[in-house]
Amino acid sequence: MSTLDVQAQEKRRAPEAPFDDEDADIVVRSEDGVDFRLYKVVLCKSSHAFRDMFAAGSAPVNPDEMDEGGRPVVRLPESARTLRLLFRLMYPVANGDLSDPNDIRALLTVLDKYCVEAFSSTAEELLLSHAERSPEFAYALAVRFRLPTVAKRAAQLTLRKPSGLVVLSEEDASFIPGLLYHRLVTFQNNAISVAANTVKTFTWPSVDRPAPPPALPSDLCGCRRLGFVGGAGKVESTMPFWLMDYRTKCIAALQKAPVGSVVLEPELLFQTLGMYAQPSVCSECARRISGPLHTFCRTLAAEIDRRVGEITLELD
Repeated sequence: MSTLDVQAQEKRRAPEAPFDDEDADIVVRSEDGVDFRLYKVVLCKSSHAFRDMFAAGSAPVNPDEMDEGGRPVVRLPESARTLRLLFRLMYPVANGDLSDPNDIRALLTVLDKYCVEAFSSTAEELLLSHAERSPEFAYALAVRFRLPTVAKRAAQLTLRKPSGLVVLSEEDASFIPGLLYHRLVTFQNNAISVAANTVKTFTWPSVDRPAPPPALPSDLCGCRRLGFVGGAGKVESTMPFWLMDYRTKCIAALQKAPVGSVVLEPELLFQTLGMYAQPSVCSECARRISGPLHTFCRTLAAEIDRRVGEITLELD
């Protein structure tokens, strides 16, 4: 054995479970010198690329290169970490932790490159689970790998803190066409406008959507009241000043996060409810408003989410 052969063996790391089967009929070697003992039939069943590679005899195999067990060696340009993630999906073994964005990006890249049959379902499941933590990252990869369902869900989740895609790495941002970046920013801006207008106008209450509290005729409410400008730009009615204050705070909060849960923030409600202790709040409102206010706020939150949910995001 030559000195170069000895050095090459020293650099290679022994196969690790579950890819160390002595009965395997092929070895895949990573770019960093890790061997994976695998079954050719499993690779062919799972991946169109491997199937075509072996059928056409185009696999990157050196006829003079065998491992210690006489198995042919196929060299691939990916790292051992990436190939381990790939083969864990092909084999009936636990996938392990897939929370690292670098692992997710690398895995989706090789799933796409090697035309793994379960690519779409696996990628969607993986990105949807990660979208709660990093919706911008999920959107970028969904656009890159043509997964519109994931992209639209991730775009919705970005509304919790809309900031375009400034949190993305340059690598991930580089795969997003300028048009789709523009559409996401437009989607976020439209959501802010729709959410804020829902609170500004209060034109939506009906029989199944209770009117703003208090549900008292103005002659029973002794609070200082302010004129309410409705959707037509005219003063349509009056509201107690504390409700107008809540409305103003909601509009400001929705400019930062156009989601219904914002109007249910404890701090926002406590500030409004705290006004009841002030002498300027009439006794009827102080006595009757707590329950109706919570009911109305929940209805308002649902209406905001309903309206924002109707905004479309074009990805074609």
